Amino acid sequence: MSTSVVPVGAAAASGLVSERPSLRILRPLAEPAALIEAQNRARAFVKEVLRDGTDYGTIPGTEGKALLKPGAEKITAGFGCVAVPRILEQEVDHFRDVPWRKRRKEWTTGEGGRREQVWVEQEGRSLGLYRFVVAVDIVDQDGTVRGTGLGSCSTLESKYCDRPRECENTTLKMARKRAHVAAVLDAFGLSDEFDDIAEEEATAAGAEPGAAPGMARGSTERLFVMPFGSNKGMALSDIETRDLKSALEWNVKTCPGKYADFQREAKAEITRRSARAPEPTPESQFEAPLPPPPADELPF
Repeated sequence: MSTSVVPVGAAAASGLVSERPSLRILRPLAEPAALIEAQNRARAFVKEVLRDGTDYGTIPGTEGKALLKPGAEKITAGFGCVAVPRILEQEVDHFRDVPWRKRRKEWTTGEGGRREQVWVEQEGRSLGLYRFVVAVDIVDQDGTVRGTGLGSCSTLESKYCDRPRECENTTLKMARKRAHVAAVLDAFGLSDEFDDIAEEEATAAGAEPGAAPGMARGSTERLFVMPFGSNKGMALSDIETRDLKSALEWNVKTCPGKYADFQREAKAEITRRSARAPEPTPESQFEAPLPPPPADELPF
């Protein structure tokens, strides 16, 4: 048996081996000074246009600043871009039986009448499972994608697990919001200005993701938290009515020009509780007398 040596070039031409692809060297699109100037302009826009507590803020339970949905929207529009969402994955099962367990902080009266917070565990079962993975592209006026972010949300998260069927749309919008924020940080190089993992840290700490000082944001609602006092950091919905009324009364009397957002949301929360009627029990559903049948249906 004889062995012949074939040159690499000839072998590639004959199809015996494939040629190694040529590497294209990546180069900066502009001089370093121009890139630094563009980055400084983005930082200046953030400082001049975005408002602390509305567009970004510190999430309770974390230390880093987090970009919120209003801030991401302002940055996107300010640079002449649009956010284009697309669903990558979704799981919708209206009849999935899901056991859940979560814990929450509640106030209790300790020794000597002293008020203190304790962790209370809750568990139960719910019907329905909804999970979404969304990508958001930041597209400029020329149609070029400048950055992409991914976000996910599901009703297995603690704040949704006990009422999943009510939160199908909420989880979809929350996934889109998370993806939009990630896309803005990626497209405009703002990761050094904002902490992109603050929301995950807040979830681990038991705080509401997307919360700013005195406020927690969801995708369809604004769930404010107490900005002062012994209940500071707690969602208004978790505070007892008497404590909420007392804090509101103190705020209005002592510093009416401060915490205007809290005053508005506290009044709305108290009004909602006053208007909330108890659900009828199976035994009480038939306690009210039945209306008489129409005259033409009487047997006599």
